[in-house]
Amino acid sequence: MASHNTSHPLETMKKHIGFVSTRFAGTDGVTLEASKCASILKFQGHECFWFAGVSDRNSQRSMVVPEAHFQHERNRWITERILGRKNRLPEVTDAIHEMRAFLKNWLREFLRTFEIELTRHFRQSDGLGTAV
Repeated sequence: MASHNTSHPLETMKKHIGFVSTRFAGTDGVTLEASKCASILKFQGHECFWFAGVSDRNSQRSMVVPEAHFQHERNRWITERILGRKNRLPEVTDAIHEMRAFLKNWLREFLRTFEIELTRHFRQSDGLGTAV
């Protein structure tokens, strides 16, 4: 006798989806849009997780790395030295690369910790997401 899979199609397609931004907190546009996306994905049977510099999401489903926030002192230092300038000093470039490597390591940890299969990045500037 052949066995039949009686599970719901959404259960077999269930994914761990990671949302990534500098901040998921409060009622700004990025947070609201990401929350709407997460609600739809949860309804479809997926599990959602959050990576940000500041977050008010469920702490058991979040990884908060303060250096990921745009207002972190190191990010403000970099921003002050690049906005409105045509050239940047080598120490600023070094700081950018150091921050990139630091955040990349934490993002890898986020992917491992929550077994993320799909990520959705939200930019603070426009609220549009990019699926990766």
